[in-house]
Amino acid sequence: MKRDKYEAERCTEDGVFFTRGLVRGSKYSPDDPRGYYIAFNFNVLAIVYSLQGELDRSIKFHEQSLELFKVLNNKNKIALVLYHLSSRYKLRGELERALEYMEQSMALYRELGDLKEVALNYDSFVEILINRGDIERAQISLHDLEQINNQLNDKQIN
Repeated sequence: MKRDKYEAERCTEDGVFFTRGLVRGSKYSPDDPRGYYIAFNFNVLAIVYSLQGELDRSIKFHEQSLELFKVLNNKNKIALVLYHLSSRYKLRGELERALEYMEQSMALYRELGDLKEVALNYDSFVEILINRGDIERAQISLHDLEQINNQLNDKQIN
């Protein structure tokens, strides 16, 4: 579903209104459910800003989301936000930072045992490697992806 710029701006304003005032000066513990929803909404705002082409603002909100998810120790969401940060830096042409965030995301998904997400991240990972000119590592990574896909297929069969 394609969204027009007006709708994206309205979503951004609604999201800012929703989170304004709840965040300023507040600290959240892992037991406070508001922290999760605010972190989640920061991530949504970051995506909206990215769709509008405002990568700096997008990165800022992803970083705020990441900070809160770290406080909440939500490793799955941390991995997701790291993936998004990698994508934003890739769009900005900052391939070293993009690679760093992607490697962190993939390592966290591996730690969580989520091979499906690791496999999904390989597409962007290999693209970053190719853009950096690291063709040999990209080829090795494609071989690694093939092994992960075989593991996933084995799990589906059994």
